[in-house]
Amino acid sequence: MKGADELKPAQRKVLCYLKEKVGQSCKPPVPSMLEGAPSCAMVSNAAALLMFNYGEEIDNHNIVFRINESPTAGFEKHVGSKCSFRMGWKFSAGNTCPHLTCTSMTTEKVDLDAVLMSMFPGATKQKQGGVTTGFSSMVAALSYCGTLDTYEMTPSSNANSKWAYYPESKDMTKDPGNTWHSFTHQEWALWRFLSTTGRVQVLQTGLTKMPGFPAIDCQGQDINPPFDIPI
Repeated sequence: MKGADELKPAQRKVLCYLKEKVGQSCKPPVPSMLEGAPSCAMVSNAAALLMFNYGEEIDNHNIVFRINESPTAGFEKHVGSKCSFRMGWKFSAGNTCPHLTCTSMTTEKVDLDAVLMSMFPGATKQKQGGVTTGFSSMVAALSYCGTLDTYEMTPSSNANSKWAYYPESKDMTKDPGNTWHSFTHQEWALWRFLSTTGRVQVLQTGLTKMPGFPAIDCQGQDINPPFDIPI
């Protein structure tokens, strides 16, 4: 399937490890819109999206995931208008986009913090929160999608002081870093590492491309640590 053949051996190992550890966290029944391993886009809230005109490209995917209350009205040129599912926990009044999480569908609790720490041995849970909403959203998307394109889920070099592209977002010059979640930089590094576009292009564009779990055959694949994912 498209994308899977472009994986380097080290990328395949990491993606197969994720598939083994978290691929069963989203249990059947599969939402009808996600049947058949569609092409998917995951759109972040990052202010750097305003530097690009990704709207039409995003909307051309079969499925578009959005996170928390991120709006589309007034930002269509940059982030598109299509919303198939909204991930997370904080939604604006009048939201009509269906809510989807692995947490609500799982029959077996998966410790996402432990999975991430196993991939980054030096990582420790030092803050109140563990993985971000973005990480659990990516797990859900990878579980269903044949291909997954993400937009500023790992920051491009255009990232600036604003946490998100809409006016209600906080100013990172006053709060430099994520004060709640422990593994933000490890998450960014993971998606950057898995992208078949290469690190340089990710930094230039904020766009990552990777196959989803349904697209990769992991039979016989070594998935034992270490993984050597650069931060």
